[in-house]
Amino acid sequence: MVGNKITKLWYENSFREAGLKAQRNYPNEELVRFLSRNYFHLPFEARKQVKILEVGSGSLGNLKMIAREGFDTHGIDISDEAINLSIQAFDELGLTGSFYCGDMKNLDFFKNNSLDAIVDVFSSYCLQENDFAFFLKSVFAKTKNGGRLFLFTPSIKSDAFKIHKPAKLIDKYTLDGIHRVTSPFYGNFYPFRFESGESLERKLVFTGFKIDYLETFTRSYNGRKEIFEWITVYASKN
Repeated sequence: MVGNKITKLWYENSFREAGLKAQRNYPNEELVRFLSRNYFHLPFEARKQVKILEVGSGSLGNLKMIAREGFDTHGIDISDEAINLSIQAFDELGLTGSFYCGDMKNLDFFKNNSLDAIVDVFSSYCLQENDFAFFLKSVFAKTKNGGRLFLFTPSIKSDAFKIHKPAKLIDKYTLDGIHRVTSPFYGNFYPFRFESGESLERKLVFTGFKIDYLETFTRSYNGRKEIFEWITVYASKN
């Protein structure tokens, strides 16, 4: 709970200070690829029957794309400021979506087996190990049979994790923030969890998901002196 309070405060301040400038205009490329492979084949008029939830939706770039593509669009975020800005932005753009302020570990806004897809673009990384397990159980419960989960999350092969001091480990995979000044995402002073592909696969399978796709990719920072690796996962509930 302490981690949740720290994370909420950080994002409330961030969205309050930046306003709509804190939100992005364009979606995550890996998410676009996931939707293309699984849903873009549907006729536009049929997409309204596909209910998609983004957890940690405050940056809004992903949800704007999901709404424009005609899907039944929903977002949940821990920040009241983010939700208020999201509603304002959707109204100004003439887009339709539903927004909920709450903890992503508790998706009781939705009935069990009611969501076609849940997407998590660099959001659940702020959950510590135990909280992430609760999150996956909630996601599994709310996803329809045959529904899908998309995850885009940091890898332990990132230099930000391997060379993390003065940050401290809260648990095996979670730092108390990014405190090294030269590290990518420096200034994110809240729990910041990394994963290995193997550990993530074990957790998803243990929860009941089937892994359909798991890949990694890296990008460099600081003139190619620092590597940050991401993990992309598609999982399904059968």
